[in-house]
Amino acid sequence: MKVTLRGDNVVAHSDQAEQIRFEASNVRPDRTGIHARVTIFDRQILLAFDVFNVERHGDRVKLANAAFKMLGTQEVIAQNVLKHEFDLFCEQIWSKYMALHEPTQLEGNPVESLPEFLAKPHVIKGGGALLFGPPGRGKSYTALFMGVCIDAGLNGFWDTEQAKVMYVNLERPANSIVRRLGVVNSALGLDPGRPLWVYNARGHSFNDVKDIIRDYVQKEGVELVILDSISRAGMGDLKENRPINAIADALNKVAPTWMALAHTPRGDNSHIYGSIFQEAAADIMIRLTAAQTPSELAIALDVTKCNDIQVPPSLCLAYKFDEYGVTDVRRANVSDFPDLQAQKERSFRDQIYEYLLEVGKANVVSISNAIGKSRQFVSPLVNSDERLGTQKDGRGIYYYVKTTEEPE
Repeated sequence: MKVTLRGDNVVAHSDQAEQIRFEASNVRPDRTGIHARVTIFDRQILLAFDVFNVERHGDRVKLANAAFKMLGTQEVIAQNVLKHEFDLFCEQIWSKYMALHEPTQLEGNPVESLPEFLAKPHVIKGGGALLFGPPGRGKSYTALFMGVCIDAGLNGFWDTEQAKVMYVNLERPANSIVRRLGVVNSALGLDPGRPLWVYNARGHSFNDVKDIIRDYVQKEGVELVILDSISRAGMGDLKENRPINAIADALNKVAPTWMALAHTPRGDNSHIYGSIFQEAAADIMIRLTAAQTPSELAIALDVTKCNDIQVPPSLCLAYKFDEYGVTDVRRANVSDFPDLQAQKERSFRDQIYEYLLEVGKANVVSISNAIGKSRQFVSPLVNSDERLGTQKDGRGIYYYVKTTEEPE
């Protein structure tokens, strides 16, 4: 029997009866053994399927007998032959599946493959991004704006590569997304009725619907999935590492490129809520800072972590609203919004504080490189932060976090 791979699935045809096909999908190791969704077909007719430990004899017998019973009076294959070939197939599932993940030797080439973007500099092609900020400060609108810009190939706010986008809404009623999409389209100068792939599943978790999303992504050629939000993942406590790994694995399997919205802890906008493994899972982390004026909502997007690229400059957008939602969006300068500038400075102070906790001490040059800001920007922040002390080392000045016992 020849066992082969078809995508992520393990497949084989019976030697005795070519029309009988065995197929294993969602193959995975578990603490009790190798589990998979195993199906037996007669041509395209499903005879039997089950999700089980393929190393357990009793479960294999049960499925093979169920498939043979469905054949009825057809003399396609003897029952004992079907059982024997099914055993052979199940015995090879894991070894064949592991062939997908064999190491290979690669020759280095520093100019072979520069990073590509769907929305430069915030959505790297083939990667994952986390957009985080406090609730109710414009994350969803910003993600929807970005998604429409990519889907339509608009370059006014981001340098985009046109690609199909799916917005996964787990937070809001469907009619709210219909209204938001209409006003976003209008604000961007598009037909208000321009469609976007949206999966509305309020009341469900991402874990509930990930397989449905994956099927539509593959069927429709969707290249970017935007998840609103990661707090609705339904895979466990976000403060624990294992659920975060499960969420990242699921997002990577669902879409070629993904962006997920995340929240910050109450009273602290400097970092994402939950396990630090979220930062490890994402290629790009984008912090959203917002400030409301009488006429506009101003937001700043700052990359706090990125793989394979330099930290890009901050992007500031200003939204105008009416009773229906956004009416206009424009590029703006942070300096036009004093409250936003003050929040950004506080956030960068927190980044500097956390960096110094990690490394012990550093000079302005090292701090500037770590947070992606100029020395001119960093110097006044470190010199005015009462939590930091200074230490002269040779001709340089190094900053460190004061201990609680240390006098001011």
